Amino acid sequence: MFVDGCFWHGCPDHHTQPATNSEYWADKIARNVERDAETTAYLRRAGWTVLRFWEHEDPESVADSSEPGDTRPAVLHHLPQHRLCGEIASARQSTDRNREPNNDTTL
Repeated sequence: MFVDGCFWHGCPDHHTQPATNSEYWADKIARNVERDAETTAYLRRAGWTVLRFWEHEDPESVADSSEPGDTRPAVLHHLPQHRLCGEIASARQSTDRNREPNNDTTL
């Protein structure tokens, strides 16, 4: 289960583009959205149920929408020690080597 921040993950309802350094931020947010899609696809191919919610969503509604009877543990993207997260990072590195460098060293 992922809870994505509206600013960092480009929420269609609440994301606002900063006026300062707008090209940098547009590229940064676009890459975050792309990485979210890659992560979701990777986990689904590995057999996981991936649930994504926005930070502005009601927590009770989010809890009610999780799949009943799904007893598999959730994979959280902020736990790098998890085996699947390591595989995702490895797959990203492989993909990133095929991209043009953008000199973006921020997380």
